[in-house]
Amino acid sequence: MKNYSFTKTAIVRTPIEEKQVDITWEKILEIFSKKENREALFIGSPNIYKALLSWEKGEAFQVEEELKNLKGSLYKYVSRLANRSTPFGMFAAVSAVDIKPETSLNIAESTFGRFTKFDMYFLGSFLPVILQNDAIQGVLKYHSNNSIYTVFDKYRYVEYYFKDNVRFHKISEVEISDYLEQIFEKAKNGILLSELVNHLVSDEITEKDAKEFINTLIQSQFIVSELEFTITGEDYLDKLLKVFSEKRFDFYEAQVIKELITNLKSKINYLDTNNSNDPALYTEIHELVNEELSHVDVSKLFQVDSFRKLENGSVSFKTLKNLRPALSVLNRLQSKFDNANLNEFKKKFQERFEEYEQPLVSVLDPDIGIGYGRQSGAKAPLVDDLQINAGQSDVNQISMDAKKTFIFKKLIQATKNNLQSIEITDEEVNKFEENEAIYPDTFSAFVNVFHENGVEKINLKTIYGPSANGLIGRFSHLDTRIFDLCNEVAAVESQLHPDKIVAEIVHLPQARTGNILYRNFQRAYEIPYLGNASVAKENQIMIDDLYVSVKAGKIVLRSKRLNKEIIPRLSNAHNFGSNALPIYHFLCDLQNQDTFGFAFNWGVLQNQFDFLPRVTYKDTVLSRATWNINKTEIESILAVGESKNIEFIRNFREQRNIPDLVYFTQGDNEVLINFNNDLSCNVFYYMLKGERFIQLKEFLFAEDTITGTYCNEMIFTAHRNVDQKPAVADAIQFVSKESKANVVPSFSIGEKWLYYKFYCGERAGEEVLNRAINPIVQELESNDLIDKWFFIRYHDAQGHHIRFRVLLKNSDSFTECIQIVKTHIEPLEKMKIIWKTQTDNYLRELQRYGYEAIEETETLFHNDSECTLQFIDMIEGDSGEKIRWLFALLSMDHFLDDFNISLEGRIKLFNVAKTSFGKEFNRSGKLNKQINEMFVSHEAEIEAFLDRNNIEEMYEPLTDILNQRSVKNAGAVAEIKRISSEDRLPTPLYNIMISYVHMICNRIFITKQRAHEMVVYDYLYKYYSKQLHTNKPLKEKAALTN
Repeated sequence: MKNYSFTKTAIVRTPIEEKQVDITWEKILEIFSKKENREALFIGSPNIYKALLSWEKGEAFQVEEELKNLKGSLYKYVSRLANRSTPFGMFAAVSAVDIKPETSLNIAESTFGRFTKFDMYFLGSFLPVILQNDAIQGVLKYHSNNSIYTVFDKYRYVEYYFKDNVRFHKISEVEISDYLEQIFEKAKNGILLSELVNHLVSDEITEKDAKEFINTLIQSQFIVSELEFTITGEDYLDKLLKVFSEKRFDFYEAQVIKELITNLKSKINYLDTNNSNDPALYTEIHELVNEELSHVDVSKLFQVDSFRKLENGSVSFKTLKNLRPALSVLNRLQSKFDNANLNEFKKKFQERFEEYEQPLVSVLDPDIGIGYGRQSGAKAPLVDDLQINAGQSDVNQISMDAKKTFIFKKLIQATKNNLQSIEITDEEVNKFEENEAIYPDTFSAFVNVFHENGVEKINLKTIYGPSANGLIGRFSHLDTRIFDLCNEVAAVESQLHPDKIVAEIVHLPQARTGNILYRNFQRAYEIPYLGNASVAKENQIMIDDLYVSVKAGKIVLRSKRLNKEIIPRLSNAHNFGSNALPIYHFLCDLQNQDTFGFAFNWGVLQNQFDFLPRVTYKDTVLSRATWNINKTEIESILAVGESKNIEFIRNFREQRNIPDLVYFTQGDNEVLINFNNDLSCNVFYYMLKGERFIQLKEFLFAEDTITGTYCNEMIFTAHRNVDQKPAVADAIQFVSKESKANVVPSFSIGEKWLYYKFYCGERAGEEVLNRAINPIVQELESNDLIDKWFFIRYHDAQGHHIRFRVLLKNSDSFTECIQIVKTHIEPLEKMKIIWKTQTDNYLRELQRYGYEAIEETETLFHNDSECTLQFIDMIEGDSGEKIRWLFALLSMDHFLDDFNISLEGRIKLFNVAKTSFGKEFNRSGKLNKQINEMFVSHEAEIEAFLDRNNIEEMYEPLTDILNQRSVKNAGAVAEIKRISSEDRLPTPLYNIMISYVHMICNRIFITKQRAHEMVVYDYLYKYYSKQLHTNKPLKEKAALTN
């Protein structure tokens, strides 16, 4: 945490009512006698509110069960009003406070405020009513559906439909025609419907035909109106009013709609002028909606968020001081997290596309690409609606690393000794290193602050990422301070990645989901996907502009138009993993590729023990005490019947040593249970019905806290310090210039480039190079059949292999070349040294090296391959393997000489390289120390080996072959430098140089190439840095500036 800072603003969330631990029927009636609580109940559940009114009027319930259900529901709503801080309607509120030397949180004297808007479900039904009017439709602007992409001769896109009031999506496609293509292009930037019609009208097409065609496209959602939902930026009703205030809507039908919107907006705004309202005001609005539009259930008409203004509200620095070390402890206890979907994607992508960049929409298409997750584009009406958890098993797979083993032993010890709490000490946890790399750029530390025996304590619920805005974004409209905090977080995230673009994902999966997805702050860039962007067109990154690749084990997303890497972000807490569209799911998953939020996690132990003790570090609770109630126990409680359940439940509580006050948890919902309260026991009994397994968690607010008699949740926002951002850009290169029209991007079998893969063991690869490729090359060159060739070592899903590529002088000699290769390969195949031979298409790495320099790059590869074969032929045994890594240093040193790279340039280059590989290998303190110690032990040897003036005689042949390579490189190097000077490379020269030295290492090292690279890059960085600081510079060279 040393490189992280907290913002000066914290978020405090509190229930509307003071905590209530003894909820009786009398207390329920008292609480709901308050006007503001009746309004809260009406908004939360109109049906329960109506049932309460019936009971108050003395109306008899048809069956006793109805009264029990009412009491149970009202009990849970009181618990929600008093004992749960998570914002929901008028049940809990949000406050923004300062971080100051002293805490000041006087909740009882705070100023209550609320923000009411229409539920997105209602707005979703409002839109079709507007679009039914032909006059209005004729002056609306229409845009191409932003999910459209091309597959062969068809446009493919996603459209939505409703089934049982739930929004579903399906992939649709339509054949591309001249007319459709024109409409698609014209509508990209928005165009009036009348203009689209006029564009189609011709001698062959009447205005009527054109309108019918356009209407068909609207019905099929190929084009969508400007009135589609926005879930970022300004309020949707404000947007509608702005649109309908434009001159083109100056006619009767449009003004009627505008007047209706104005009226609805006025009525809903009036609600917020009062702290509480009579539900009759809501009913009045409901009746207006039903009269003017269509029937909408009142429960889906209003959305309310609540806030409290705390004058001079603050939380003390002391609380943060206590929190910071606990965050570090939680970090140290985290095991490696792998996203199964991303891992599977990387595996499939590399098997099919290797490192070659591809359009994202094509890759994720389930028919022509590799798809994502378990989504499929094929329709299977018989089984599509089945809720199948494919591939899941009831058997827990236990994988124990050192951290999990530590936690498991602590749990076993606590269980054996009947301990209620596990204490984690500094001595215990310091044996695990803190890994700052897994902290998100910004995150929310989500906590409760409570008191125990008069001592302030923290319950650390989670570290939420990958963006702190995930927990606070949806409340940005409530308070300018929250709005400013969201913008501060977004600004920091962009500043941490100055060479990349952080873009907000804008997608509406379900109409009602828009209630929690809406955030009124904006990032500079957005990725709209079945959602309306709120930024200017030039700042919208469309999905057909996104390209994806996998480089060094990392998924890289790029905007082709902007030629920059894209970092997607979702600034809300949407659970996107449930039945999401593949593109949306992928973009959201990609947020967590490098970092992730985390919390204390029992893992597979979570459900295996009857009791999980509280886990603490000093005065911080990392995990609350938890009681697991299994199916057998639930059935035994339910079997006693209602008349005896209270006594049985209390005996059960005593047997299981469960406290009197606990939370009954259902997902993130928690209901306080008091086993000394008869009504509470009955509620507990009814909540067990239909359950197979439940968890009870300890209640922490028995004493008053810094929020007085109110429960609380607090969000502290942290960010990586901007001055701690990577000192150098990640070594990722993108093609931006494609000016060489004669450069062929790929070659199929039978064309001028012949491409083989020889599958063999890593050590056997040396045999293949010496006994097959070397004589093959010699024979091909002596017969004047080839211009150049090169090899690399590679691993794919099938295993290790040597990739051998040959440029024929004439494609007519293809058969002759194949025969020569066959002659030399067959003996190794018979000896099983080569277990598989495969030919393939050669796809040039234009994304990495660019169109302009690809041929010169292949020349460099050719020269280095020759040099490496000569080196391999010179060494043998253990002594040869020691020389191998030294030769790699010498080879890179000579190669940098070829480009006349300055000492400062070399330091910059290897700083980039070692940083990149350090991330890949999760390089930490212990590994750093080990590599530093290795360098110290090798330092003298390295300096002697790289001293050109005093090289040992036995090593002179190595220098000779490298000098020969330099002579051969001269022409290609000069051309690449010229291209660079004219700014025609796709990326700065040092990025390409990193790729060049990477390929040198790839050819030299037999195994663990990337681990070798991490070490030798570090060695050269240290060597060159010492040269610079000890005034022993290399001969004068040009600075690496391009």
